[in-house]
Amino acid sequence: MLLTLVLGGLIVFAAWCAVRDGFGKRTAEAQATLEVELLPSAPGSLEGVLAAQLADGEITRGQYRRAMTQIAAREEERRPMSVPTDD
Repeated sequence: MLLTLVLGGLIVFAAWCAVRDGFGKRTAEAQATLEVELLPSAPGSLEGVLAAQLADGEITRGQYRRAMTQIAAREEERRPMSVPTDD
């Protein structure tokens, strides 16, 4: 009985949210505007460029991981991390 009431409440809540949001009606223009706002205009770093290429499908996940590994290795050579001592 309790399970039925909980499921019924969830269904009513989901329906209420759908009605309130207009059943997800978005025009193609509104959806395109939303996507444009979420994407950065120009990446400011090498990591940003790689992330943009990965998102656009220009490089694979493996290529992205290898490139990030090389970036991290170069950074470690330039500025090695120092571990604090237990003095």
